[in-house]
Amino acid sequence: MSEYYNAIEITVSKYNLMRPKRIFIVSDSLLFVRGLENLLAVEPQVEIIGDALSIDRALKRIEADLPDVVILGTSNHGNQEELNLLKARPGIRIISLNLHSNDLFTYCVTRRRVTSVTDLIEAIGADACSAQD
Repeated sequence: MSEYYNAIEITVSKYNLMRPKRIFIVSDSLLFVRGLENLLAVEPQVEIIGDALSIDRALKRIEADLPDVVILGTSNHGNQEELNLLKARPGIRIISLNLHSNDLFTYCVTRRRVTSVTDLIEAIGADACSAQD
């Protein structure tokens, strides 16, 4: 019987490694949302499951859709927005991308400079938080 459960665990682990990360995008800039959706649409390791133009609109959808990652396009970081998202779904990964400086913050807090879509894809797929400047 224990071999049966081990086989199930291995199957579930392989599924979690192979399935795309489910992404929800939040920003008050429709141009940012649509641009990011277009950039990420060609990446096989991500699936865009929704977007919202405000945190208030996003919270209910995030609770219902259960994304793996929320990308927050914002003019600044460290706002109440990230805290509200973390409260809505503890354990969720939030990537806050500053639209002015291109700084990227992953909560648990990391900071990276975005120079390409590859930087964003790496932040989406990261298993552990690691700081890079």
